[in-house]
Amino acid sequence: MPGTIYFVSTPLGNLGDITLRALDVLRGVDLIASEDTRTTGLLLKALGLGKKPQVSHHQHNIQSRVPDLIRRAQEERLSIAVVSDAGTPGVSDPGSELAAACWTAGVPLVPVPGACAAVAAISIAGFPSTEFTFIGFLPSRSGKVRQAEVAKAAREERPCILYESPNRILRTLTELREADETGGGRLVLVARELTKLHEDLYRGTLTEALAHFGGKDEQGVSVEAGAFAPLRGEFTLVLGPRPRVARSQEEVSIAVRAMLWACLEEDGMSASEAAKAVSKALGKEARLAKSDMYKLAVEMKKPRS
Repeated sequence: MPGTIYFVSTPLGNLGDITLRALDVLRGVDLIASEDTRTTGLLLKALGLGKKPQVSHHQHNIQSRVPDLIRRAQEERLSIAVVSDAGTPGVSDPGSELAAACWTAGVPLVPVPGACAAVAAISIAGFPSTEFTFIGFLPSRSGKVRQAEVAKAAREERPCILYESPNRILRTLTELREADETGGGRLVLVARELTKLHEDLYRGTLTEALAHFGGKDEQGVSVEAGAFAPLRGEFTLVLGPRPRVARSQEEVSIAVRAMLWACLEEDGMSASEAAKAVSKALGKEARLAKSDMYKLAVEMKKPRS
């Protein structure tokens, strides 16, 4: 449809996962906005769609490309398909900024659903999935921001979905294990190269997953621990629900104070927000009334003389 922007999901790796509707849209649009025009060009060729007009649309040119695409849809009345290198646009890939701009400018937008690594992974994880948290990629650089995000994932009671690169997967598994209150006993599904020829699925505890992937070389051959080469392939992790751990009153008190401090100092929450967040995270395990939690947060927030 002229003047419409379509957000089209593309295969993660298996061409058979392209939908009939996606084929129709890609065949019929005037322009394709691609995360990488070379990757999309190869996809179009493999799907028998030939060459189509393309422009790049990625994280480094969003500020200039988004208004350009809005203008082309409004003034030139072009129909535009937005695609990422693989999966669903806007899900840890470029797309959300353009979607927001469409709503602001009144440009019609249409989702064309299909492959998504997060949904594929949670569907086979074997964890309750009526509720789950999608985190995507953790910050790549070490520091307080990454530490806070790892701690947040470790505190989350619902299943958590993360994406990770081959260069950081072992580091991420290690940090999640260290932050896990069970000492690495939380279950995790690790999916590598979903839908591709060398798809690898592993489900076990964080400790077991680290040993499994940390003891293999880049061809998947077992080697002595510590002698592995960097792994290959993109990873999707699904952390299982946070296990309930019986703790002493002293341990609970320490945990409450630590979580309140993190909320107040690292996340910059008010005393009320911190008390609500910790009460929600710990539930009955906090063994502290909400009013008392708030009083403790207020006391901790007071400047020390």
